[in-house]
Formats: sequence, C-alpha cells, structure tokens
Amino acid sequence: PNVNQNATDFWKQVIDRTIRNPKGCLVVNLREKGLFIAENWEVDNLVISEKTYRNIQIIVDNDTLKLNRTYKASDVMHFRYNNPRLINLLKMNNELIDAAWGVAINGVRSKAPKIKMAVPNNLKIQKANGEVITSNEYADDIAKKLSSDEIKAIVSNSNIDISIIDTKTSLSSTDIKALREEVYSNTAIALSIPKNVFYGEVTSNADANDVFITYACEPIIEIINDTIGGSFFEKEEYKK
Repeated sequence: PNVNQNATDFWKQVIDRTIRNPKGCLVVNLREKGLFIAENWEVDNLVISEKTYRNIQIIVDNDTLKLNRTYKASDVMHFRYNNPRLINLLKMNNELIDAAWGVAINGVRSKAPKIKMAVPNNLKIQKANGEVITSNEYADDIAKKLSSDEIKAIVSNSNIDISIIDTKTSLSSTDIKALREEVYSNTAIALSIPKNVFYGEVTSNADANDVFITYACEPIIEIINDTIGGSFFEKEEYKK
C-alpha cells in the first residue's frame, strides 16, 4: 500500500479499526505515495453533495503526519462496519473480562495468610537499635519477614502472641476458567466464529471452516471490496 508497510499488516489494521472504531477506518489515497490509514479526521455533514474530509492525520506504525489539504470522498476510502449492537456486546464482554480478572486477583489475595498478633496495651516494643515502635509497625515488620523468601528467625517478646489465620475461600481456578470461557464464547457467537476456530484448535471439520468464512469473514470482505470498488472505479468502469 505504501513504501513503509506491507499489504498484510496494512489490511489487518484496516479491519481491526473498522470493527472496533464506531467512526470506522479512513484510508487516504495519496496517489503516487500510496494508501495510508488515518488516525484522526473531520468530515462534514453533507447529504446529497460529496462529503469532504479535513484535518486528516495519517499514521504508519507510531509515526503520524497531518495533511493540510481537504480531500473529497472520492479521494478516500471510508470503511464502516455499521453494527452498533455487536460493538456494544464486545464492550460488555470486555467489561466482563475485567470483572473476571478482578475476581481472580482478589481470590488469590484472599488466600494469602493473615497474621494475628496479640499485644498488651502497655507494652513498649524496642528494636535492637533502641528505637521504640508502635505495635502496628512491629506487626508490619513481622508480616514482611513471614512473607520473605528467605528463612528468618523472628524474635518475639514473651508477652506477644503471633499466629497465622487460615482464610478459606470457595473460589477456585475452575471458577475463573468458567468465567473466562463464558466471555470468550459470547465473543465467538457475536462474531459468528465457530468455537473450535475461535480457540485456534486444529480441525478437519469443513463445516466449521465454511461457517467461519461465510458468516465471520465474508461480511468484512464485502465491505472492503465494495468500498475499494466505489473509490477506484467510476460507474461506467464498473459496468464494463
């Protein structure tokens, strides 16, 4: 498409932006310079006249360039996947993924040992250097030593009782896996991708591959084909 990108990488970015971005993906045809993906742009609200695009910022990898001229609709290719329900569903699934991982992290943290320390009210705790610390500071110091990878001896006053509280949780790795698979299954269904194809499993099932191509790939291919055709060919050229 241009001197700095190969076709595979370019069209993967176009498809990804077309599906994810509610505005779609804008590709600018700079003629002798090639095709470039726009990061940002503004478009007028004309209805029966040809729309114009301005303040276009094109991007290659992480490098951007602002184009100063205004482009007509015939100078660009505006790929749009008008399926707001799908976008909302994918957004909801992303929120479910966040929630699932939040539960997983909290579940792991809840299994971490808790330390119980009984300290008399009038007890003063003195460190080896003579510094007097509070019972909370002493408890934090004990917790760090107990969680250390190194084997350490803990010096404790006879009036201080230190014990580990065994915390129980009903959450298991199976629960987290089930939450994740539910999110993945919903995403596969939303995009009309058979589950075995979605999970990248090697399959000789021709029906699964046909379903994937027909319902997941062809709608995107038609958008690309029609948009390119409408931008590069006039009506009479298309008829010929």
